[in-house]
Amino acid sequence: MNSALPDLTSNSYGYVPATASATLFRQLLASAHTNQRRHLQEVNVTLFGPVVRGWTINRPLAVMVERDTDGSYVASSDEFLVHGDGDVAGAAVRDFAQCLTEYYEMVEAGAAEGNEFDKAELARLREVIARLPPR
Repeated sequence: MNSALPDLTSNSYGYVPATASATLFRQLLASAHTNQRRHLQEVNVTLFGPVVRGWTINRPLAVMVERDTDGSYVASSDEFLVHGDGDVAGAAVRDFAQCLTEYYEMVEAGAAEGNEFDKAELARLREVIARLPPR
């Protein structure tokens, strides 16, 4: 097994680059005990670093990836009312990251218009996610 991959057999949180692919998630799930894998309905990962092009996660962000009843995956975080979905876990996490950036932009626009809730929410978001400087 690739030593850069987290060992999900020792704890439920793996540090995963936010740009993780579906292949990485298959490898993560495969590293769990066979018995756990049979009944696995969710996995917790922590995103940190570059996400969607031009954005980065500033500090570790816990994301839960759950398998839905239809076989698709849903990624969400307790910190923000944002979720992503996809046919595979990696796609759900990528969609979550994209939705988080879109949420940031929506809240940023509301804060610029003087919305007090959006101002407070933008401050919380800035602790977690930021735009990368242009190259």
